[in-house]
Amino acid sequence: LFRLSNIARAYNKANADITSPGCIIANTEITLSTTQAITSIAVDAKNPENVVFTLGNYGNADYIFSTKEGMMDIPTFESVQGNLPAMPVYASSFEVNNEGLVVIGTENGLFSTLDIDGSSVEWMQEEAPFGNVPVFSIKQQDIDWGFITYPVNDNFNEYKDGANNYGAFYVGTFGAGAYITRSFVGFEEFDTVDAKDSKLDIYPNPASQMARISFESFTQGMVSLEIYDLSGKLIIDRKYSVNKGQTTIDVNLFNLDNGSYIVRVMNANKQYQSKLVITK
Repeated sequence: LFRLSNIARAYNKANADITSPGCIIANTEITLSTTQAITSIAVDAKNPENVVFTLGNYGNADYIFSTKEGMMDIPTFESVQGNLPAMPVYASSFEVNNEGLVVIGTENGLFSTLDIDGSSVEWMQEEAPFGNVPVFSIKQQDIDWGFITYPVNDNFNEYKDGANNYGAFYVGTFGAGAYITRSFVGFEEFDTVDAKDSKLDIYPNPASQMARISFESFTQGMVSLEIYDLSGKLIIDRKYSVNKGQTTIDVNLFNLDNGSYIVRVMNANKQYQSKLVITK
């Protein structure tokens, strides 16, 4: 495992060429206690201190490591294998809008955890349309280019909108093609919501028979509660009358199967979205 530092300051070949005496890039090897092949490295777009790397090869006990010291001279990595089956892990990504949420591609499909920093990390297999095939690549659009406009012609009298794929995950599989999903969080919905307004708390999570959903209601009136599975199918659609202020809704989950779901709450001018895991 190597870390290259100071790349952003290397403005020319002399600065960037590691064989040049004027090179300003620091090349640091981080000693590991494994001889397995490193298959991916992911850095948290919101906090570069958070880094994970994954490992390949068969017949080993640990396949994913994490640190919260990514900017230190010598970061210390610890195994976050948790309940993940012992198998090669090929790809990894932090989720840009949910602190602690990490998605990984394995020999046996797509897995995620809601808390990579937990004392005992719990991994959940995602019900993806490509099934349990090896996932070799995961990339998330973690930069929002939607606020930029681009000129259509040389006269600069006509413009087109910027990209609208902020938060989208792109997944590359072995033998089953490539896929895109926006299901992990409310990517596009957050474009119209101030960060301080966008908090949706779900407790407990994972849940079993009942979940308590809390959010800040800025107006009195009706709100819609929708729960989707990861294929995009609407499972629950209910209306509630709420007062202005902190609001809590209790939702019966008795008829829902184990798995991951997307919870969305909407009123006239606000939208909230988060992920719910059900285990019974």
